[in-house]
Amino acid sequence: MRRRGRPWALLPILAATSVAHADTPVELLDRAGATLTLDGLLRDWQGFGPLRAVDEGSAVHSGAPAWRGADDAAFAFALARDDSHLWVAVEVRDDRVQRSAAHRPTEDAVVLTLAAGPAGGRLTVFEVALHPGEPGRFAGAVRFRGARSGDVPGASVVESATGSGYLLEARIPWGSLPGLAGASSTLRARVAYQDSDESPARVDTV
Repeated sequence: MRRRGRPWALLPILAATSVAHADTPVELLDRAGATLTLDGLLRDWQGFGPLRAVDEGSAVHSGAPAWRGADDAAFAFALARDDSHLWVAVEVRDDRVQRSAAHRPTEDAVVLTLAAGPAGGRLTVFEVALHPGEPGRFAGAVRFRGARSGDVPGASVVESATGSGYLLEARIPWGSLPGLAGASSTLRARVAYQDSDESPARVDTV
C-alpha cells in the first residue's frame, strides 16, 4: 500500500545534512496502542494506512543520469513514534542492492535527516543511515552521518527480501537523539534512499 508524496526540491543535495530551510512538518504517526514488532515484514504498519511513495524522476536529487526509473531505485516509507522510540518502515525497490558487512557510506542505505528547534533559532540536527543487512550472512546497521559518526546507541534494524528489493524496519531510541524526543510539533525530516549501483543516485522526500 502506497500513497504518493510530494518530493521536496528546496534543499540542494550539497546541503543534505542541513534542514534549516524546511518548513513542512514531518508526518510522524502516533504509535499509541498499536503493536509494532521489529521483524522487517511491515505487516503491523497496515493499520496506519499506506506508505508514502517516492518513485518519480523529480525526486532524484543527485546522480540523475544514473537513475533508470522506479525499478532501478524507489522507496515508500512511514515514520511513527512512542514515548521511547522513533520507528521507521521502508519498502525499497532496487534492482541491484549494494551492501556489505562493513556498511560503507558509499553503499545503499536509507538516510534520515532529522531536526528540531524554535522558529528562527538554532536547530538540533541528526543524520542517520539505515544500512540493510543480508539475511543469513550479516546484520544491518544504524549509523550516524555528518557531524557525528559510529553506531547509533540502542538502535536496531531488520530487513527482509522481496522480489524487487527489500523491506526494512528500524527502531531508534529518542535517548540517542537528544533534543528531538519532546519536539514532535517542530520536528522536520528528510528521508532519502542512496542507490549505489554506479555513481550514487539519491531519491529524496521530506
